[in-house]
Amino acid sequence: MVDKYQKEKHRSKLNKLIQERLEQTPGKDEFSVRKEVNREMREQRKKKKNKETQAAMDKIKQEMKGKMGDADDKAVQKATSQAIAKYHSEQKKGKNQSINKKCEQLMVTYVNAKWKPNEKWFGKRCQRAYDDLHFLGAMMDINIAKNPAPMEKLFPEECKAYFDLLASRRFKKEESKKEKEGDKKEGDKKEGDEAVALVKTEGESEAPKKKRSKPKSALNKKIQEILATNDGTKTEKEMLEKVISQVREKEKNKVLQNLRKKWRPTDKPWFDQECKAAYKAIVAKGSENKLSLGEVSGDYKKFKIKFKTESKTYFKLLADKKDVFDKKDKEKKAALLTES
Repeated sequence: MVDKYQKEKHRSKLNKLIQERLEQTPGKDEFSVRKEVNREMREQRKKKKNKETQAAMDKIKQEMKGKMGDADDKAVQKATSQAIAKYHSEQKKGKNQSINKKCEQLMVTYVNAKWKPNEKWFGKRCQRAYDDLHFLGAMMDINIAKNPAPMEKLFPEECKAYFDLLASRRFKKEESKKEKEGDKKEGDKKEGDEAVALVKTEGESEAPKKKRSKPKSALNKKIQEILATNDGTKTEKEMLEKVISQVREKEKNKVLQNLRKKWRPTDKPWFDQECKAAYKAIVAKGSENKLSLGEVSGDYKKFKIKFKTESKTYFKLLADKKDVFDKKDKEKKAALLTES
């Protein structure tokens, strides 16, 4: 799931660059400037990614040379190629597994917030009580850090005593904090008035600065919204599983959309009738072999493995069409510049 705050940050940066470019080149319209800036930003991201990949490749080559020492050049080259292929495979797997890891981490975080809250009042006594419950659950093959629901069913009295302890420690801490704040307000009233007066005379803001809270991600907000709709018929774990299933489904759809764009880029001006016909032929060949291209994301990979020649021919056609279009576009731009 895309973080909307990062998206907003990118949009603000883009609009700022467009505004600056419009001021520098008053003759150009906003649409053409926006197109140029977007292209430049894509190129920058691509260069950064290529630079990082190249650095990783160089590191692998140096490591393989150091490990194999005086081995034959062909053997070193073969081992290096295998190591590079493994690196790319791990990078690809990491992207696919990232959403699962993120969901698992969120599940643990929200479950632990109830049983082991990260608060100042959760002291040594609470920790000892938690450790006792954790040990009791472990004897029954229950991990309260991941799935504490069976604990409340098997040991309701022990769990109630534990949560009563947490509540007493929490409210005791809050009461002592309120008392301290009250004493401080009474003792510092005069000093506060003098400070406010001094601030006014210096022309500074009268209102105290508020601590800026860290914005929640889109995924966290989604979880909070669904948890708020719980009517008590489902446990917190069941509600969290509902959120995670929705997130995973959304990610799967996103992967499928990206694959569709890669294999059938209809938004590109160079994707002509010949390309469309070639894609239809590939889809037909896939359906003959029980592969649903355009509907199942995994079938694209299966097609590439099973029909290597057809896949290479198709992507070569797309690359050639793109190269011809780019060449003509550059010539056209050059001609316009010479005329002006």
